[in-house]
Amino acid sequence: MIVLGSGPGGESVAIQAAKLGAKVAVVEKKMVFGGPTGLSSKAVREATKRITLAIDQIGGDRRRQINGLWKRRFPVLNTEAEAWQAQETRQRLLQAGIDLYIGEAELIGASKGVTRAILQVCRPTCCIPLETFHVVISTGSKAHKPSQLHPGNVPISFLKNKVIDTTEISTLTELPKSVVIIGGGVIAVEYATVLAELSVGVTLI
Repeated sequence: MIVLGSGPGGESVAIQAAKLGAKVAVVEKKMVFGGPTGLSSKAVREATKRITLAIDQIGGDRRRQINGLWKRRFPVLNTEAEAWQAQETRQRLLQAGIDLYIGEAELIGASKGVTRAILQVCRPTCCIPLETFHVVISTGSKAHKPSQLHPGNVPISFLKNKVIDTTEISTLTELPKSVVIIGGGVIAVEYATVLAELSVGVTLI
């Protein structure tokens, strides 16, 4: 089985298939393994833990200390955490006996009556054909940016650092005093918890 994408979904499918005895390969187009959404939220959470730990040791005005450390240290801690999380993903896949390929993938249609599909993995220097019985496409997703908020049909203006999606939270250089999170999924709840730990007032809708 070949899995396209090494994010949370692709990693879970690949490792479970390997545990069940399948020979598995994961194809990732980036050098960094791990999905953007899961990876970003985990990186923010890890950076938050380190910042709040430092605040507890420093003492004083918690809100002021958090704002200062977030502005100075968060970009660095976030980058370090993303690299660390990506390395962990790569190691888990390798430990499960999964073959890893980096490059752009193209699925070549199999001929009639042929049970195997051919997937071509290309890098700037060469292309490698891989044969497989099964292909799992797990290439990630993007945050949905609707033009209106239903059911009230309220127009939404996405503004930098004001109205943002989940992938942009990790780019905030200054913490807001309060935030409203629309949606109650896993990522929304995770970010709500993280922001609350940073003394941000959170309303979850």
